[in-house]
Amino acid sequence: MENLKGHYFEMFRQIKKNITLKDKNLVGFHYVKGSEFETGKKLLIYGRSVNGWPCDFNVEGLNEQSFENVYNNILSASHANDKEEPLEWVHRQFGMKNIKAFNSKSGLKYNTAKSAFWRVSKKITESLTSSSENDWYKNLAWSDLYKISYNSGGNPGPQLIKSIQDQCNKILIEEIRFLKPNYILFLTGYKGWFSVFENAFESDNIRFDNKRRNINNFGKIELTGSLFFDDQRAEIVVAPHPQGKKEAPLEKEIVKFFKNE
Repeated sequence: MENLKGHYFEMFRQIKKNITLKDKNLVGFHYVKGSEFETGKKLLIYGRSVNGWPCDFNVEGLNEQSFENVYNNILSASHANDKEEPLEWVHRQFGMKNIKAFNSKSGLKYNTAKSAFWRVSKKITESLTSSSENDWYKNLAWSDLYKISYNSGGNPGPQLIKSIQDQCNKILIEEIRFLKPNYILFLTGYKGWFSVFENAFESDNIRFDNKRRNINNFGKIELTGSLFFDDQRAEIVVAPHPQGKKEAPLEKEIVKFFKNE
């Protein structure tokens, strides 16, 4: 966790140096894992970035003295260090209407069943971890490729990416090493998303092997392979972001690969 903290602090420094971001309100995100993640087949799912999040900060107020507080707010918003089930809000708000807030620490409101990302994540988690419709959210870990995005919503733009890319690469590797998943699913798409991070897996201590590419095949798995690290092995699937795709065939294809059927 201390290594992760250092990478977040360095992101803050690089953001502060970028004068094009000086008036921006940003949000930060930290990976979370359910309470049952360690008990079975460990599934880690990545998205692109959060679309708004309850821990905003202004770039103008960033300085070395404020980094600790900003980082702790990010942890708190993600329930990374407390007893609340970190993904219970996704389950609780699945199919709900007239939602007041997504958890006790935020003002975000939305029916998570309207999110293709969460619909597909739910189905795949239930299939791979033998969890039920009522406890699936306890059985996965979730993170995003980019840990900082805009408070107003949307994925990070070129200037923000320029400031955080290097540290996001390093955080990705640290997360995988710490969580030691059996399955890693990137619901991000390959081109312009996973492709930008792929080189992070090429080092002396980590190897991405057995690659099979299926790029430019709309709605299908785009890349598969095996990640070898620290005497561990994880199977990787890179799939398109499911929004606007036929979800059932995509879910079936992902589960089939992971189960080696």
